[in-house]
Amino acid sequence: RLLLIQLYSYYRRPPTRYHLPPEVIGQYCVMGAAFWNEGACAVEYARIRETGQRVAHLGIYEYYSNGAWPEVHRLFPHLIADTVREYYEAGARYFATQPSTGFAVNGLNFFVLGRCLWNTRTDPDAVIDDFCRSGFGPAADVIRSYLSAFAQRWRDTQSGEGATSGVDRHTGFARLYSKDFFARRQAELDAAEKIAAEQPDILQRLRFLQAGLHHTRL
Repeated sequence: RLLLIQLYSYYRRPPTRYHLPPEVIGQYCVMGAAFWNEGACAVEYARIRETGQRVAHLGIYEYYSNGAWPEVHRLFPHLIADTVREYYEAGARYFATQPSTGFAVNGLNFFVLGRCLWNTRTDPDAVIDDFCRSGFGPAADVIRSYLSAFAQRWRDTQSGEGATSGVDRHTGFARLYSKDFFARRQAELDAAEKIAAEQPDILQRLRFLQAGLHHTRL
């Protein structure tokens, strides 16, 4: 039996005078969604690697989703693959993430996460292709374009920092996507529905994505 404690907020810095006994897991709390900001990424990875050398059992608690954020599109499948591999190489053998209900907007993140936790060398592009092909059949290419646009926007804004800096989160996330951006994503979903018009199961999934797009637009 092991005891787990969270290394949280100001208490995440690697210990210098004390150590955790071997009966205790130190679970480091981190927000890998922010790691398109290279400075934040470098600081966190360095701390996690050092912590991994100073605790008998390293765990990770990941805020890929966060209850304090509005549940809008924030896609970062390549960050998920990078972070899981980095955590494992730093010594982490325990992992948890805050659950999300936003599957119509960010379900791809968790699809990729499941594969990467199973195999830390997973290629995220291959998983994205599988997600699109298996879920959307003849509309796979259009859906890949749709999802990639959201992922690229998160990367271009350095994990949203370019939109949210200096304002409250809801105001900042409302600035992430322009009306023109939404119009292009809507056109992609509409095109996908035409392509899959004769396949009810795919249409049902596409309407789920439509609901997610409507939510983010609102």
